Order: sequence, then C-alpha cells, then structure tokens
Amino acid sequence: MRKICALLGGALLLVGGTCFAQNPWPDQYSAATGPDAQKEFAALPENGRAAYKRALIACSLYVDHYDDRNYKNQCETVYKSFEVEFGSRFIGLLFRNAILSTRMMVINSQLGVSQARRELDGDNDFAKASIAALEKIYRETNSRAAANRSRAATGNDRPTAPE
Repeated sequence: MRKICALLGGALLLVGGTCFAQNPWPDQYSAATGPDAQKEFAALPENGRAAYKRALIACSLYVDHYDDRNYKNQCETVYKSFEVEFGSRFIGLLFRNAILSTRMMVINSQLGVSQARRELDGDNDFAKASIAALEKIYRETNSRAAANRSRAATGNDRPTAPE
C-alpha cells in the first residue's frame, strides 16, 4: 500500500510540475523568435533601447485600443522609426506580428458587424502575446544589463550569464 501511495504521489508531483511549470514565452510564435529578439535587444545601443521602449508603449496602446486610429498611427510611425534606424530582424517580426494581428482582428470584427453576425469585439490574443514577448525582452534584458553595470561600478566586472 505504501508503494502505491508513493508511486501515486510521485506521479502527482510530475503531472503537477508539468502542468504548472511557467512557460517563459507567452505563445509558440514568440517562443521561436523571442530568444533571437532578446539577443538583438541586448546588442542595441542606449538610444536603440529608448526607441524600442517608445515603440513598445505605442504598440501596446494600439493592441489594447485597436479601434482608435490615433494609436494605430502612432504605433506604426514609432515602430517604423525604430525599424529604419536599428533594423532588427527578430524584434521586427514580433512588432509586425502585433500590428498585423491587430489589423486582422479589426477587419474580421468589422466583417462580422457588416454581416450582422456579431458586435465589434475581439480578444486580440495573438497580438497581445507578441506585445507580452516584447515586454519580457525589455524587462529581462534591461535588468541583466543594469546588474552588469552595477557589478562593473563596484569592481566585480564579471557579467551575468545569459539565460
């Protein structure tokens, strides 16, 4: 009986650990592009990181408020500025995915309204996952860079290892 309980307990821990393990990326698309985008972000100069942050904020607002043309225009303009100046391939894939997914969601919703099938409403999960990946890249890479700068300032100049 003890062996059965031990086996069941071990199986429960294995299943629970698998089910509740934190996924480092919000979806499969960003899991494929995210690590490379993270490396690109780490290589950006300070003004590139500032431009990235401006594009991230503008596009986050657009994804959340997709019916506001002002947010759409700001996102596209600020992202295009970042793209022209810094041209990051994988970061660009995530930004373009967020922008295009939001456009497609708006078009599908409008089509549904025009055909009297449903109201203009959408969840925009695919675009939000790309924004979440871009936020993760910004947050984690900036915190590692700050830790490395702090170590260098204190004389312990060994950088932290990338994940």
